[in-house]
Amino acid sequence: MSEADQYELLSPRQRAGLHRFVYHGGDSSLLYKFILSPMAQWLVDTIIPLWMAPNVVTTIGLLFNIASAVLVVLFNPELSATGPHVAWVAGVSAVGMFLYQTFDNMDGKQARKTGSQSPLGLLFDHGCDALNAGLSVLPVASSLGLGWSRKLLFNLIPLIPFYVQTWELFYVKSMILPIINGPSEGLVIACSMMLVTYFTGSATWFHTTQTVFGHSVVPYDFMVLFGFTGAGITLVMQCFNVYRALKRDLKGSDLLSGIASAFSNLVVFTLFFGSVLLWCTSPGSIALAPRFRWWTLLLVSSVFVEIVSHINLMHITMEPELHPWKRYSVLSTVYLAICTLPVLKARLPFFLREESVLVLLSLVTAYITFRTLHLMNTEVAQVLGIQVFLIGPPQKKEVVKKPSTRSQTGKKKD
Repeated sequence: MSEADQYELLSPRQRAGLHRFVYHGGDSSLLYKFILSPMAQWLVDTIIPLWMAPNVVTTIGLLFNIASAVLVVLFNPELSATGPHVAWVAGVSAVGMFLYQTFDNMDGKQARKTGSQSPLGLLFDHGCDALNAGLSVLPVASSLGLGWSRKLLFNLIPLIPFYVQTWELFYVKSMILPIINGPSEGLVIACSMMLVTYFTGSATWFHTTQTVFGHSVVPYDFMVLFGFTGAGITLVMQCFNVYRALKRDLKGSDLLSGIASAFSNLVVFTLFFGSVLLWCTSPGSIALAPRFRWWTLLLVSSVFVEIVSHINLMHITMEPELHPWKRYSVLSTVYLAICTLPVLKARLPFFLREESVLVLLSLVTAYITFRTLHLMNTEVAQVLGIQVFLIGPPQKKEVVKKPSTRSQTGKKKD
């Protein structure tokens, strides 16, 4: 078997691009600079052994949020605002999310401590962040007592800046998080919301009213407004950064075509996000019904992780263009949104209706996503001659015909 036959996902150009990749980034958050980063550095210097691979640190952090989601499934599956377990589950979830954030800040520092920085670290770290975005729906919704209703869609707001930030990274070639951002302030706010529930109960979010401009509002309304405002401001900033980067690198007609190409790559996410909203709010849809809600969550999370991870892979392999239209998993949410429209729902044959295809689409999409993630990580590790979860003797590294200076990266930089 030739070396080229060993790779199912990465092309020769992508494998060569991995050796040229150099990461540029940082976090402008004052909270990160003066509290979160020093704390993470102290923990790495104090308790993390040299033999522990950075990706293991990342995985440990993700496990805390997985545990929180499991607790919600076991003790508050209806995401109810009342019940004997709501408060303590919220408290544990707050701790779990804070630990996830802390370990997410530690992995890059561990990579620099051990000299094991690589593009694989960026790919693995951002993949776990995307997985966490889907997992966090459960503990946050449980803490707010949103139930399986349209209010649950509030938890999808962070997906907007998350995806667009990944898209921005591809074109700008650096990730400089703004002074207020989701990975720092956003997660701390989410932890604080859970702690409020722990001390006062979920009823606080919907039964403590305030009068604003003659209208009675509850704290949940403020959170929705804050979420949409923050996402909107971040979206505008990210789009402007991409435009500025393209204007710097391209001129004349190339600039116009570059702008058109770059912003057309947001259409796939728009289709995904819009179809999920339409599907989950369509009259008569079973998306949030007791028998199907977990399948819905699996499907939405899988599609999101797949489309985000694709951009990350294109970034670290130095690909000149994205290929968003090859993200066929998006078609699953688009189809479900279309088939639940009242004009079509009654006319479709039984085997094409929502209730007949939802479970199958969820399983197929989840399989494709996790298989893709496996191929991404194992093939990138093989090209670089490293291991995913171990720091040890390097594996045999692929020989590139025209070798260039190999540059690896940490996942976060101060």
